[in-house]
Amino acid sequence: MEPASFIQIDNPHSVKELAIAKTTTSIAVFQPIFKSHQKLEGVSLLYANPSYRQLMDATNPCANAEEKDEAKFFITRLKIHGFLQETLCKNTRQSTSVRYHKRDKIQEKSLVLHLTAEPVDGLLIITMNDITSLSHNYEMLEQQNSLMEENVRAMGTVRSALEAEIKQREQLEDKLRRIAGTDHLSGLANRRSFLDNATAEYRRSRRYNDPLSMVMLDLDHFKRVNDNYGHAAGDTVIVAVSQISQSLSRNGVDCVGRLGGEEFAVLLPETGMQGAKNFAERLRLMIENTPIYCDIKKINITASLGVASLQDQDCDFATLLNRADAALYVAKESGRNIVSAG
Repeated sequence: MEPASFIQIDNPHSVKELAIAKTTTSIAVFQPIFKSHQKLEGVSLLYANPSYRQLMDATNPCANAEEKDEAKFFITRLKIHGFLQETLCKNTRQSTSVRYHKRDKIQEKSLVLHLTAEPVDGLLIITMNDITSLSHNYEMLEQQNSLMEENVRAMGTVRSALEAEIKQREQLEDKLRRIAGTDHLSGLANRRSFLDNATAEYRRSRRYNDPLSMVMLDLDHFKRVNDNYGHAAGDTVIVAVSQISQSLSRNGVDCVGRLGGEEFAVLLPETGMQGAKNFAERLRLMIENTPIYCDIKKINITASLGVASLQDQDCDFATLLNRADAALYVAKESGRNIVSAG
């Protein structure tokens, strides 16, 4: 295959001029006119390719007056006097985007032009490209991004509202669970809640082979309090004994409950028999030595207590509970106001 032959160009300048004339980029050359101290007063059009004239709807500048008018039209219509002044002062290429309102026979069109000005040998070479469609696309993208951001913000607001509602419901459910598991008079765990907690603690103690003890407490001759002082006094006694029991218990470790009437229970995790007996004796003494006042009436109360500790043969928590209850029965049958271990 023979090598490709090349066309010999006799006049390279004519090729450049042809390329400038045919390009779709609008090109114009202006002579800056200065007023004083390099302050730009205006420009004079020296050359414009067909693309420039078509874009600007310019006439063929055959006369100086037409050239002057066309240059003035170029600066004022595009509002680029300051841009050209800055380009000349910096003496380097500068670019900007301008909006040009072009009138035709039917309607006025708003064009967005990307304009570059470059000082070369005392002249200003201006190139312009119509980027209207790109600008519209960009604006549409900006609008879409704005809508997406609004949607994201809206979704965030909805999500925050949902999270707040879920949290509020969880708090309400937790509050309802606490209310459902709390004795309304004493503020202690009610029978069901106490037994649930005690069963879970029993399983934990079995799993880790930890000691566990149970104290059952029954107020002595509580019926006499109601009969002699009234049921309001009886309620005051229940509340006072509840507070005493809680004051001696380890917060967050022991579980104190009211099993019904004047009967109470204290679960002592990680506590063996001797520790449980010591706790029960302190509790008995404090109840005996704490006078309870209802209005101006002074009420003295005592309690009988039964203690049991977890044994290897205990198959469930009920076994431990029954032994503590049996020990309580022994304490009551043995004269009351004593601690009995089972």
